[in-house]
Amino acid sequence: MAKKKSKARAFLDKLIGDPMTLGGFVRSHREDEGLSLTAMALELGTSRRRLRKVELDQSAVNIPVAIQWARRLGYADELFVQLALQSRIDAAGLELRVTLESNERRLDDLVR
Repeated sequence: MAKKKSKARAFLDKLIGDPMTLGGFVRSHREDEGLSLTAMALELGTSRRRLRKVELDQSAVNIPVAIQWARRLGYADELFVQLALQSRIDAAGLELRVTLESNERRLDDLVR
């Protein structure tokens, strides 16, 4: 049975036109901040080439990297972890949706 999307996730998907990915989220952040690919890569501590592959959803990041990027960009760890896990699920061709809930706060509350 398909699980209903959270209101926040559905809203964000509607804004960007496709389901949100970590690469798309990072790209949107970079463009909103007016940063070049090189400047963003430096901020994240990665290579320009690697960042470009992530932005194009051609490469996934592991959980520690997702957490590091979230903190460097000022976002909740849970959001980037969820997006990183979802990227791997999607790459495997599975029709599943990742939902995380912290013991302290709901993920939906983090993206409002």
